[in-house]
Amino acid sequence: MESGSAVEVPGSGFFQRGALVGTICAFLQLVFGAAWRHFGVREALIAHVLWAVVVILVLSWVAMWALEQYPQLALLTKFGRALAVLVGLQIILGGLALLVTVMGREWPTTVRWVVPSAHVAVGAMLLACTLLMTLSSRRLLRPVADRAIVAATAVVTTP
Repeated sequence: MESGSAVEVPGSGFFQRGALVGTICAFLQLVFGAAWRHFGVREALIAHVLWAVVVILVLSWVAMWALEQYPQLALLTKFGRALAVLVGLQIILGGLALLVTVMGREWPTTVRWVVPSAHVAVGAMLLACTLLMTLSSRRLLRPVADRAIVAATAVVTTP
């Protein structure tokens, strides 16, 4: 089904916009994290932690929608599963990174390096997965045309 034409499914336009919002949210999260990690901007850390709640909610919704609404589309299902796993892993790594880098300096150097680096790597995978989900949904799904608009268009164009 992935190689053929787009499938017309109710709610697909809503999903496509939601996936795009998820991609933008993940990108902003990356910017906040980079501002903290590279420049030590304390406000960026606060924004990163608070914005994480929004990102978790949006990306979890995108993953669940893909899994529940499009089981016939293997690619979206795979991205949905990957997104769900990555969100869970990122929550764990984010908490550990906060604990290791901000709340305590008594951790071994290896732990202080590996945990935040893993958090950054999984964040990059989340952004990539969300972007691929967005692009794939644009290719595989076609929003159902509103029947009232189609009927009005047909009336206007009929001589």
